[in-house]
Amino acid sequence: RNKFPGLEPISCIKESEILFKRALKLSPTNVLAAAGLADIQCISLNLTELSKYRPDSPTQSTRKKIALARTFPSYSYNDKNRPPLSELIALIDYAITSKLEQQTLIEKMVRYDWYARNDKTGYNTIVEKALKYYNMENSSFDSVYNAQDSTMWIQTNKPLHTKSFKRWEPVLHYLNVNRLSISSTKPFEVSDLDGSSVTTLDLKDASILLPVKPINIIGLKEIIINRHDLDPNQIKKLIISSHSYKITRVSH
Repeated sequence: RNKFPGLEPISCIKESEILFKRALKLSPTNVLAAAGLADIQCISLNLTELSKYRPDSPTQSTRKKIALARTFPSYSYNDKNRPPLSELIALIDYAITSKLEQQTLIEKMVRYDWYARNDKTGYNTIVEKALKYYNMENSSFDSVYNAQDSTMWIQTNKPLHTKSFKRWEPVLHYLNVNRLSISSTKPFEVSDLDGSSVTTLDLKDASILLPVKPINIIGLKEIIINRHDLDPNQIKKLIISSHSYKITRVSH
């Protein structure tokens, strides 16, 4: 988005692919262009084309992406033709079981898919799988999403990771969550919810790490906490909503 101001993520990918292909046409041994094209084709899941790619002197990162493409050579997709959710899940499952250190790449894939996909029915399966991947070193991590009432429960005894690239929105933003409950022995960074549409934020079973700068949880109507030393005025200064939300204190 920063390279092409005013363009949406899908348009950015298209423009970038054109530029990288032009660069390689002019200079077939351009390592940076080869790496950029491999990144673009992975993000859009055009792995069929990438699996056939044999650049001269590829970087280690490019080699890993080509290896991933050769594991899923039938994936031939673009912004108009998206894969079944089961195929995206299969790829993330592979990343988990093989402990593939490509968190940022997987995050880019999910982000691109969410923007490109018209029918997002059942997208909670992608969000939950992505969260599992981001927290794959955390055996205590678990999550449950109930589509009927749009509630989500997350449990962890280690810091919760909802994204790997700080400038982007957390994967939780790709899901309609009315009530989010966090159970954690480690501080939860509320800033990860900036821009989300959570209505009820249940943090009575978690310690809270308030944002340094004010954030906007647009539809927030209630925060449930179990911390009696938190100043409600400070919370309301740092967590902004279009509603006059209440802070409910719960004692166990």
